[in-house]
Order: sequence, then structure tokens, then C-alpha cells
Amino acid sequence: MSDLKRFLLVAAAAFLAGCGDSKIPVSGTVTHKGAPLPNVKVLMVPKDGRVATAITGADGAFSSVTTESPSDGALPGDYAVAVTPVSTYNENPTSADDYASPPPPPFPAKYLNERTSGLSVTVEPGMSPVPLDLTD
Repeated sequence: MSDLKRFLLVAAAAFLAGCGDSKIPVSGTVTHKGAPLPNVKVLMVPKDGRVATAITGADGAFSSVTTESPSDGALPGDYAVAVTPVSTYNENPTSADDYASPPPPPFPAKYLNERTSGLSVTVEPGMSPVPLDLTD
């Protein structure tokens, strides 16, 4: 193998090794006017890249942020955030009610879209839990 080919092979391997998807654990709480919002989905949408999601528990807290596989975290960077009700899906529908639209969210509709929510988060190593307070 020529020196040039060897150099290019080593350079390509080093480049690809540096391109890993190092995800960071993200946790936080979602509240509306200070009260916890249980069972809502947090959607973290980057300008470029993969969306990260989580669902809040009964206390409004989330910690299992998922990008590709369950609880794998989020890629570093800036995200716009939306909050949506968790849809209920019935695998074995028995009536037309199983296909009914979910009830309206218990918070203003602007939070359903990352472009209108005004919520954002920066994912970085060592970050603190993210407080997402829906104030209107």
C-alpha cells in the first residue's frame, strides 16, 4: 500500500471516529403556571439533526430523553421545544370512541409547536435539569 493511500486511510478513520453521536442525558420538569404537567410529550427540535423526545411522569418530571433508542439522550446543541399531550392509542379498538380526537391540552396551543412556544434548551455536557414553565 502506498504511503498516500495509508495516510488517507488513517485520516479517514480518525475523521470517522470523531463523528460519533455522543448523546447527553437531559432531564427537567414541565409546569403550567407553576403546577406540574403530567403525561405530556416534550419535543426538542434542533435546526439540523434529530428530534429528541421525552414524556413527563405524574410529577411533571422527565429524564428518559430519546433520540434514536430509548433513553439514549440528546445530541449537543440548541433546540426549540414543543409540549404536546400524549396521544392514547388503542391497539384493539372496540368502538368509534377509540378513534376520537384527544381532549384539548390543558395549556395554550402556542406550546404545541416549537416555532411558537418560545421554549428552548441548549444541550451540553454537565447541564442542569431543564425547567420548562408554560406561563400563559
